[in-house]
Amino acid sequence: VNAIRKLQPQDKIFAYVNGTGYVGYGVVQAEATKVQDYQVNGKRLVDDLPVDHEWRKESQDPNRTEWMARVRWIKTFPVEQAKTFPRIFANQNVVCKLSDMQTFDFLVKEFGVDVGD
Repeated sequence: VNAIRKLQPQDKIFAYVNGTGYVGYGVVQAEATKVQDYQVNGKRLVDDLPVDHEWRKESQDPNRTEWMARVRWIKTFPVEQAKTFPRIFANQNVVCKLSDMQTFDFLVKEFGVDVGD
């Protein structure tokens, strides 16, 4: 099962750029949908891609289909300003639970997260 499909509306997420640091904090607005069905302002995103683009092809294998979840980004930083510290928790999975308290406390401070939400 595609990990991004685990996200549910109102889930709070941090975005991590591999090897660089955390660059975003947001709230999931809608469950993930297949990239071929993902719409922005009522128009399919893939309709603006080249005809031969991989995302325009419907995969017969659900494990190979790309998925997108709508997120309202509350605070973001350019990659050059990614938030990190030595031995920060990071995971290569698309979705994982952040259980490392040192990393969690750091991100709450850096992104100005109201933990009472």
